[in-house]
Amino acid sequence: TGGTLYGIQTFGAFSNSYNYQIFNNTISNITNISTSAVTYGIYAYYGGANSNVYNNAISNVTAAGSGALYGIFSNFSDGKVYSNNISGLTGSGTGNVSGLAISGSTNPEFYRNKITNIQNTNAGGTAFGISNISNNGTCRIYNNVIGNINAPAATNATTPIAADAVRGISITNTNASSSIIVDYNTIYLSATSTGTNFSSSGIFHTSSATATTANLVLRNNIIINLSGTTG
Repeated sequence: TGGTLYGIQTFGAFSNSYNYQIFNNTISNITNISTSAVTYGIYAYYGGANSNVYNNAISNVTAAGSGALYGIFSNFSDGKVYSNNISGLTGSGTGNVSGLAISGSTNPEFYRNKITNIQNTNAGGTAFGISNISNNGTCRIYNNVIGNINAPAATNATTPIAADAVRGISITNTNASSSIIVDYNTIYLSATSTGTNFSSSGIFHTSSATATTANLVLRNNIIINLSGTTG
C-alpha cells in the first residue's frame, strides 16, 4: 500500500559523474494501486552532462492513490530529455499528474517531446503537461507539443498561486540565479470541470520581485486555451 512504482529508475549514488542513455523503451499498461506512493514512468536521477532520455514511449499509466504521477521525472545535470511520446497518464488522487517533471536539474534541456492525454480525476488533483518544480542555471523548454490535459472534477484552491488545476507548462521554480527559456512550444487546452472555481493556464510562472530568481524568457509559443471556467 505504500510502495513507489518505477518503470525505469536511474540513481547515481548522489553523483553527477554517471552519464545515462535511456532510449527506445516502451513503458505501458502500468497501474500503481498504492494509496499514497509516487508513480514514475522514467525516474532519471543524478545523471551527468552527457545523459540523455530520448525516443521513449510511455502510455496508459495509472495511479490510484494520493501520490504524484510523472511520465518522466528528470534530475539530470546538463542532460537532455527529447523526442519522447508521453500519453494516457491518469491519476485519481490529490497528487499532481505531469507528463514531464523537472526538479533540481542544472542547465537541462527538454525538447521535441509530445505530451497528450494527461488527466487527474480527483476533485483536489491537478494535471500539467510539463512541470518545472525547480532548476539551477538555465533550463530550456522548447519545440514540445502538449495537448488534452484534463482535471474533469477539479475544484481549485482560491489563492492565486494554486489556482489552476490544469496547466500546459507549469513553472514554480523559485531558485536564485536561475532562468527558464520557454520557446517554440505548441499547447492546446480544452479542459472542463464539474468542480467549482475551475481555471487553467497555457503557461504558468511563479513571479519574483528579484530579477535573477527564476527569470523567464517566453517567446514564439503557440498557445490555444479553449478551456471552460467555473466560479
